[in-house]
Amino acid sequence: MTYQLIDDKVTSDDGKIGMQHYNSNPRSVTIGNHIYTFSPSHNVSFAWVYPEDVDKLLTLRTRDSGCNCGKKFLFHLASLINTNIHFTGER
Repeated sequence: MTYQLIDDKVTSDDGKIGMQHYNSNPRSVTIGNHIYTFSPSHNVSFAWVYPEDVDKLLTLRTRDSGCNCGKKFLFHLASLINTNIHFTGER
């Protein structure tokens, strides 16, 4: 699969957007009829996401852990460097 940076988003040749889980753990999430599995490789938990689901994933936050640190966003757009690291192990 090939990918490139388009409008600050890593985009695959089939039009999906690269996203990361906030930590390197695996995670699955369902948005509508799409199931996204964020799989770790080289400490980057990554998935290709349909463009229409990106904004929904960007709004998801962790559960309140009872601390004063606030809730973190679960997902963010993958950088080109982290996409390369996930797939090749190199920057």
